[in-house]
Amino acid sequence: MSHHSSSESVPKTIEEFRGSERVVERPCDEVFPNIKLQAWTSHGDGCLVIIPTENEDKVNLFRAKLQQKKPSNIALQFLCIRTSDDGYSQSFDEQGKTCAEKRVWKVANTFNENYSDYLEDNRIGTVLFAVIESFFQLSNVERPVDAAVIVVHNAMTGQTEAGVSKGVTLHPAFVEEARSRGFVYGDQERCRTTAGEVVAERIKDVDKANWQEPASGKSRYEIVGERIEAMNIPWNAK
Repeated sequence: MSHHSSSESVPKTIEEFRGSERVVERPCDEVFPNIKLQAWTSHGDGCLVIIPTENEDKVNLFRAKLQQKKPSNIALQFLCIRTSDDGYSQSFDEQGKTCAEKRVWKVANTFNENYSDYLEDNRIGTVLFAVIESFFQLSNVERPVDAAVIVVHNAMTGQTEAGVSKGVTLHPAFVEEARSRGFVYGDQERCRTTAGEVVAERIKDVDKANWQEPASGKSRYEIVGERIEAMNIPWNAK
């Protein structure tokens, strides 16, 4: 990392941390890999949204935003399926997109292996995979930026809509400490500890999953939700 912070003290209390960071524009482009899953067969008119996480905040965010955005003739069903993160907790730079793509592949395989009759039994005509993958941008920024890749993939049409949220800056010391605790398979774009975990350890009363709110005055879920609201969801089955 090339982020220098020698002249800036590291916040140690919630009072020092509050308002010390800012919301910035998305820190990278929104070019996303083309997900080439085999097209799935339609079995009815229902729309199933599969979310590869058990994180209630992410699930509730997708549920609320997609219910708001859906056409009136579409009835949504939701299914949460946990997928392995391969031992990493924090991704950096392009690994944010890569990990989001991998989650789509993993949850598709898990669904096919364990829910073979689900689509027919529930008369599902459209399947959407909905993924939120948080990451830190370290390259081409003045200060580390936490943001999220949001992906919605239609398994029937192969259409993918992807976006990157606005970000929240963070003192480099927290990111450096997270990185010092080890990488997965030596990959310096994936480490075992999140910067949020470090912040929560160092500063009392900070939520590791939403340090963005005291730091910038804006919840991470509000920031990600705004990007979901602006997305063109690929609803159509054909």
